[in-house]
Amino acid sequence: ERNRRDLEHLAHQGHGDLLTRYRALSEQREALIAQLERRASPLGEAGAAPAAAPVEVRNELRRTGEELKAVIAEIRKIPGYEDFLLPPTFEKIAQIAAQVPLVYLLATPTDGLALIVHGEEVHAVDLPALTEETLNAWLVWTDEARENVIGGYLPAQLAVPGWMSEALARLLPELGTQVMEPVAKALHAFIFPPTANGDTRHDQQVVLIPTGRLALLPLHAARYRANGPEVHFLDEFTVVYAPSATALNAARKRLSALPGGERYLVGVGNPLPPVETLTDLHAQLRNAVAALPDDPAIAEIRRALEALVAKPTAELREQGFLLQRLVRRLPQRLGEPVEQLLELSRRWPLSLPYAQAELQSVTDLLSPGESDALYRESATHDALLARLPRATWVHFSCHGTFDPAAPLRSGLHLADKALTLEEMLSPGFTGLATTRLAVLSACQTALTDFGHLPEEAIGLPAGLLQAGVPSVVGTLWSVEDASTALLMTRFYEYMLHEGEPPARALRRAQAWLRDLTNAQLEAYLMEHRHLAEARRQVAQRMPLYLIEKLMVKLLTTEEPDARPYADPYYWAPFTFNGTSETWEEKA
Repeated sequence: ERNRRDLEHLAHQGHGDLLTRYRALSEQREALIAQLERRASPLGEAGAAPAAAPVEVRNELRRTGEELKAVIAEIRKIPGYEDFLLPPTFEKIAQIAAQVPLVYLLATPTDGLALIVHGEEVHAVDLPALTEETLNAWLVWTDEARENVIGGYLPAQLAVPGWMSEALARLLPELGTQVMEPVAKALHAFIFPPTANGDTRHDQQVVLIPTGRLALLPLHAARYRANGPEVHFLDEFTVVYAPSATALNAARKRLSALPGGERYLVGVGNPLPPVETLTDLHAQLRNAVAALPDDPAIAEIRRALEALVAKPTAELREQGFLLQRLVRRLPQRLGEPVEQLLELSRRWPLSLPYAQAELQSVTDLLSPGESDALYRESATHDALLARLPRATWVHFSCHGTFDPAAPLRSGLHLADKALTLEEMLSPGFTGLATTRLAVLSACQTALTDFGHLPEEAIGLPAGLLQAGVPSVVGTLWSVEDASTALLMTRFYEYMLHEGEPPARALRRAQAWLRDLTNAQLEAYLMEHRHLAEARRQVAQRMPLYLIEKLMVKLLTTEEPDARPYADPYYWAPFTFNGTSETWEEKA
């Protein structure tokens, strides 16, 4: 809001001097605050008291703040900017909630609360079990002494994906019965009452605005019993997430202002650095493996590593995950040799073959001339920026990371460097000016800044909304690439073949993957095998890749009715953020 909110229009209205002064004073104030924070940091010599901030810095900060207030007051005198940087009034929120109900969720030390706002109606739903202590227990599991982390949703989200299934198995029923079931009952009672024949209306859209660390959770996947059968919240509602009512309103305005008609997708699939840039790192890996001690306890792992690093660089580039898995199996007691290998393996690229197949599958669903995809070495930062100005949809099938210490450094990894949130939010960035939908089919793209801004969610989806993209799909944790390729293909099929708006298309794709049986999966792959065969001259189509990997599931099970992707780990991480109300008019 502070850095972008249509401020460029000030210059067009003859107030360029105000814009220049506002930005200069804002930057000066932020620099002074950063200087004070550095001086007040407890880091440094053990036992030393934090250095006191010089009086002149505090005085300069006070003077800059007063000047900035005066400039903001001048900006508010300009028509259209009367509420600049002011909190929204209830009347404004009521207008925003007139179309779709907003559900605010918060936890406190003693209680939890949901506020359902629909027009001027406000319904408070008491959630007595949703305390901060309960939320912390969901996020992090510790031993009895509370000294060691032994599991939980947050460690699984950030560092140990192998813990996620167990964390979700415990989290989702408790999140359902204690939070989302009472919310669902209130929505049915006050906002979406039963039809005349008594049937409950499903698939109604709701906007969830979770505060603080609640924004880390897959609220749409919460599980509970609804009049008998067990359901997930998304079985009853199409869920849209928003960081605030103001952000949602800005997304709606942005979508309504974008031109319709043309559809053009720009995407990246499995970006990888050029082979020649990995030569030195590959040599270091060979030397590090050769330096491992001749210890019988690691003989098998060492032989496997020796065989792996002996491969040509181009071949090893495709096997980064195997390299990391082998290195992580080495015992820490070996000290320096293992630490060096760990550091080198972290620098090695992690190829996602199904990420490329996923994007190829999506482009297959579009007509010729409606897409421009960048794969592997070609998916560079500059190549993407050169194509973005034409994009109405962007699809990132790649690695993404969230930096909890500095959210603006969070980004999407390209072949040479990352496209960061900081870059996308810079005043001069115009690459997303025509984008209606951004799909971040990458790891950890929907995570939020849970450490520094307890009242609002800040992450890549929220950042892209702020950068002007009205609709964003993100992921809450590291996703499995083959199942993601299936879900994403189905998501685009619902949009392109059945005309579904993206929020509903994502909901249907998630339920489809969750309920998909082995027999249905086989049939689906056979359909797409024909599609790929019809376009066999285009290399490496998604269905062929999926058949190569997923047919293993079919051939190793005698249960055609088993659901291979029923675990929420596969389908629950995907979230829709922004607006979907008027999508049919624009797509």
